[in-house]
Amino acid sequence: MAKALYCLITFLFKHQCQRTKKEEKVVREICIFTVIIYIKYWFQAPAGWSAPRNDLQLLKNLKDFDRINPEIATVALKKILGHLWYLSEELVSFAFFDDKLSVQDKKRMVDELKIEDTKDCPKRKSIDVEHIREKKIEDFVTSNSLRFFQIMGISSEFLK
Repeated sequence: MAKALYCLITFLFKHQCQRTKKEEKVVREICIFTVIIYIKYWFQAPAGWSAPRNDLQLLKNLKDFDRINPEIATVALKKILGHLWYLSEELVSFAFFDDKLSVQDKKRMVDELKIEDTKDCPKRKSIDVEHIREKKIEDFVTSNSLRFFQIMGISSEFLK
């Protein structure tokens, strides 16, 4: 975030310092990325219950940003793909408490809980970004997602 703010400030005060055309172009592109994509998710980051939905939407927005600036989109996607903890099978359960998810989305998540998954759940989810636009939050839920409630000491009875 500090780098993005630096770029934004230097762009705003561009007439007070000398910069090459290339430097100016790079600063402008980073400012565009910051305003269009990054800043929204930065401010929403403290809300843990919305992290699964936000992470998924961020991936979709980054994939779409590829049309505007493929170079920045590729770098940002590569970076965020290493930080998908909230889309892991356990932590995706935070989404049950997200008031911006519809009841229908949550019902589909509950349906996914019923499908038995025998494999150990990875700490980080790996995602094929070419198919990210079709993904929904329930695609990350498995029976392993119930572990979240056990770990947190929360009854999962409300899901019935």
